[in-house]
Amino acid sequence: MCILCDHGTLELLTRPLDNLQPGELGNAIRTAREAAGPGVLDHAEAVLRGEAPASAGVELYSEIVVARALDAGVLKSAEALGWDTRMTTERATLDPRVQAFVSSCCEILDDYRVLLQERRQVLERFLETDGASISFGWLGQDGELWFEYQGELYAVLAQMEAMEIVERELSETLHTLGAETLIRYTMLPDTGLEVLRGILQRPAEAANALLAGMIDLPSLADDRVRLSGYAPFFPGESERTVEDLRFGEWVIIRHPAG
Repeated sequence: MCILCDHGTLELLTRPLDNLQPGELGNAIRTAREAAGPGVLDHAEAVLRGEAPASAGVELYSEIVVARALDAGVLKSAEALGWDTRMTTERATLDPRVQAFVSSCCEILDDYRVLLQERRQVLERFLETDGASISFGWLGQDGELWFEYQGELYAVLAQMEAMEIVERELSETLHTLGAETLIRYTMLPDTGLEVLRGILQRPAEAANALLAGMIDLPSLADDRVRLSGYAPFFPGESERTVEDLRFGEWVIIRHPAG
């Protein structure tokens, strides 16, 4: 579940500071840092497109955390208005949850700006073109940067990064694999097939959680990439075949023009 979709998280991040019990403040600060990752993605895309300033201020806490809490019914309108009002004063900067969230957002934004420059330069060399003809598109669901060039889409990934994405994608689809396939990546004897079949009868989320602790995911990912490459894990909307191309230490994912 997305951390900012959880009502308990939103309540912890927006409850009056004085109402936090011993131990809750530290948890709230850690949660605020964690929430910055998924929370700042839309803003990061705007920054990378040059549509928003690269800096991150306390207003992001209001726009992301407080707005989510209001939409989820965790905050009433008056309470959300109170937060918005505090964001215009120095009081907001004194809340350690806001400090943690905003500082993490700044770090993430800066990392993405470095990544944008690096990956654009790699793509320039790969395409043998100048950077002016390459435009940033968006951030993928795994945080990868997608670029557009002459109607085609490209993502540039380090091999380790690409393999980590494959592992994450596989971890969410383990329930779709047969027991006969899964057992090859476990320490179970042949009699363990019945155990795996029983797990596969559970709801997808529960089955995946159980299987994740039993499966040698890196080995499964290595075999899948060896068999079919990285492309199947980056499907596009077009019916055209997605390609993965090696370029030195990089993996280039290419979505041909539709």
